[in-house]
Amino acid sequence: MAEYILTPYMRRILKLQSSIKLKRVCDMSQEEIDKLSTAKIPNNRLTRRLLAKPAENILKKTLQIPVEDSFINGYLFTKMEHPNQKRDPVRFDRPLIIYFHGGGWVIGHTILNDFFCRRIASITDSVVLSVDYRLAPAHKFPTAVTDATAALLWAKRHASAWGASKDKIFTMGSSAGGNLAAVIGLREHHAITGEILIYPVTDGRMQTPSYTEHEFAPQLDKKLMDFFINSYKRTDDDILDPDFSPLLSEHAQKAPPTLIITAEYDPLHDDGILYGKKLEESGISVTYLECKKTIHGFINYPDAQGVALVEEAVSDFIMTTS
Repeated sequence: MAEYILTPYMRRILKLQSSIKLKRVCDMSQEEIDKLSTAKIPNNRLTRRLLAKPAENILKKTLQIPVEDSFINGYLFTKMEHPNQKRDPVRFDRPLIIYFHGGGWVIGHTILNDFFCRRIASITDSVVLSVDYRLAPAHKFPTAVTDATAALLWAKRHASAWGASKDKIFTMGSSAGGNLAAVIGLREHHAITGEILIYPVTDGRMQTPSYTEHEFAPQLDKKLMDFFINSYKRTDDDILDPDFSPLLSEHAQKAPPTLIITAEYDPLHDDGILYGKKLEESGISVTYLECKKTIHGFINYPDAQGVALVEEAVSDFIMTTS
């Protein structure tokens, strides 16, 4: 078992989380998971210490995205350049970031995702579309993939109406959302300028060394990851499908320029590293950022070790890739 040398701040975060005494997701009923995904975040001292103050002067709009046989919600975040005026000047040149949240394809905490998307919209001066794709186990693989694909193509058609450029579209995701961003980066590479993968799931077989080394890691461990994969798959054969495990794709040369961010103490650490190496070997431009002394999920906490580096890397990647 690995020894985790965390910063004092991250140790405090884990202590604060443990004080909330939530069940592990893999021990929850489906009803409890559904409540967790839609729960409001109380505005109290504890949550302010964990999440900090939301980015200011960000306009949020809820949209309906057409997908196969249904509609899903999208949440659009735009930075107001002149918040004291009734309306900003019309722009059409902002990058558009299409964001897919984490949660093992099973959880989708809309309000928690809002905090992160507001920060990204603020620091990159991009329009951010957060996609509320349908969740497992009610909607198993490949529903999340088809939802993500539909959202990308729909967003490209509407980008100019939101003040964004259809020629500056980035996909971005964390964990299971990073998996979706990687998958549609291969499927719809012609529509994407670049992709940002934050501790992505790229191999559902769970056989990399980091799964052994960090089997009992904080936040995300091997048991919880096994629960997520079993909730998402229909059959064992799904795991070998490149739309489930993009590391197994034979078309890595189709990927757009890629930024890969990993956490040192994370079962998914090697998923990111190995996927980046595969893309590089296929001639794709890859930028790596490994955040030391931190764990899966750290980007949700603005003052956590590595977050400032991530925000700088994301801003630089979007600026230099656009």
